[in-house]
Amino acid sequence: MVRLIGTMSENDLPEQLRIRREKRESLLGRGIAPYPVSVNRTASLKEIRERFKDLATDSPSGVIESVAGRIILNAIPESYVLQLFAKVMAQSYKQCFR
Repeated sequence: MVRLIGTMSENDLPEQLRIRREKRESLLGRGIAPYPVSVNRTASLKEIRERFKDLATDSPSGVIESVAGRIILNAIPESYVLQLFAKVMAQSYKQCFR
C-alpha cells in the first residue's frame, strides 16, 4: 500500500524528511523565511576572490558574505571531498575551494 507523505504521522516519516522539517521549523521560529524569493547579495564572487587573494586555502576569513548565481557541486567518489565551482561572468568554471 502506498501512503502519501502528507498523511503519515511524524514518526513514520523518513529520517531525512524529519530533519528537513525540523530545520524549517527552526528557521520559522527565528523569523527567517525558509524559502526566500530573493537573496540580498553583498558581494560578487569576483570581489570576494580579489579581497581574499592572499588568504591561504582552507583558512577562514571570519567574514560572512551573500552571493547569488549558479553553483555546481561535485562530489569526488569515495573521497568524501566536495568541490564547489562557480561560473564567473561567462568565463570558465573555477574551483572556489575544496
